[in-house]
Amino acid sequence: DLIHQKFTLRIAGNPESSATQDTLSTNELFHASIAAHLPMLHHPSPREVLTIGLSTGQTLGALTLYNQHPKSTESGPNRPEPTDSSLGNNTGIYTVHGIDFLELSREVLEVADSFFSKTNHHAVNNPRVHHVLAEGRNYLNHTSRRYDVITSLASRSWNAGVGNLYTEEFFRAVRGRLNPGGLFCQWIHIQRMRPQDFKMVLRTIQPVFPEHLQLWNFGTDSILLARKDAPIQLDLSRVASALEDEKIAKELAILGVVEPTQLLRFLKFTSRDLRSFVGEGPTHQDLY
Repeated sequence: DLIHQKFTLRIAGNPESSATQDTLSTNELFHASIAAHLPMLHHPSPREVLTIGLSTGQTLGALTLYNQHPKSTESGPNRPEPTDSSLGNNTGIYTVHGIDFLELSREVLEVADSFFSKTNHHAVNNPRVHHVLAEGRNYLNHTSRRYDVITSLASRSWNAGVGNLYTEEFFRAVRGRLNPGGLFCQWIHIQRMRPQDFKMVLRTIQPVFPEHLQLWNFGTDSILLARKDAPIQLDLSRVASALEDEKIAKELAILGVVEPTQLLRFLKFTSRDLRSFVGEGPTHQDLY
């Protein structure tokens, strides 16, 4: 009975996510989707979005819930840059023009589509979603595209081959691909992570986003939210509009967020307090 059989995606031996054909576990949905909802709720008009890493597609699926404007008809890597006129009079949460996602493994893509499509909202086949077969650092260093929201779902920082997605050079590459006012969301799995290593990641990103950086804590997961050149502000009326969408409301309810102000309880540090928290110490760079 495939409907009730549990599937687990393992990458390099590490379990990334588990689900039946119809239901994702509360914990898995929680840590994957929040990396989409948090930046999308903070940005006033996220038109172009990039997510780094696919896993089972839960983050990508949550991004697609912030639906595309019906006048947008182009998709893929050659879609034109959006303009104010292309968005018509739409002023709600539905402003997304296109979503790119980076995934190196075609096998991961196949698994996400074949076994997790119901829990990721059929994201892989969404007409406004475009798959880029590329490694995160190389893509950011060579693409000409810019984005309003970039999310990074790099696996656990201590896994082999993942560390270069937590370096100062990587964070600077991300900043260089953000539009003015763009937001970057870095998911960090802190379970089994040494406190000194966690602080090193925080210390590493601070010089790149020195004035506009927040740390949000969700139990075994933390989210770094950074903005390129403007304060990070949460518009509670935007959150209220999002909660009117049944699918978004269902995912946020897993956090206990049924009212806009309830999201704020997960905010731990802003830039100034974060500097005091991490103190002096080493940072993580490509060569050391």
